[in-house]
Amino acid sequence: NLATPRLIKHNSKKNNTTEIKHTEEELIPIKKIYGVVVSINYHDFLPHCLDSCEKIFEKVFVVTDEEDSITPEICKNYNFVECIASDVFYKNNATINKGAGINKGLEKIPKKQDNWVLLFDSDIVFTRQALQVISTNNFGINSLYSATRQTISDFQSYQKFIDDRDFKDAS
Repeated sequence: NLATPRLIKHNSKKNNTTEIKHTEEELIPIKKIYGVVVSINYHDFLPHCLDSCEKIFEKVFVVTDEEDSITPEICKNYNFVECIASDVFYKNNATINKGAGINKGLEKIPKKQDNWVLLFDSDIVFTRQALQVISTNNFGINSLYSATRQTISDFQSYQKFIDDRDFKDAS
């Protein structure tokens, strides 16, 4: 999956989506963006994901389970990444509780009004256009946003995309 640059504002009160439009009073500039990723045994994709994150995030918290020994090793290659190994995924006999892993990552983020958090999966590759959109937008403080995704259906196509790594047209 590729995160593409068109951001959508989700309006929870009206249960619909619209393009980003805010009054100046609602806007807050993005100063720091933190990422939270749950990645358990997703070793093939994680390096590509993290390679695409460096210029976007202040820090990325990768949360994995305590049995996953490869993810922490991958994370050591990135100075902006902190790996959190935890057993929260399986508490209360859960098969996997991804939300508990996300919460582990969220606990690490400094609580400041101008800090932003982006939750994403370890198979997401951010394009240069995504960086441009994020760096040139002010976002509403009472809004939830998401990026549209481009689906790549198989590993061979994914690998071709990574090898080409041009990103001229991400939509």
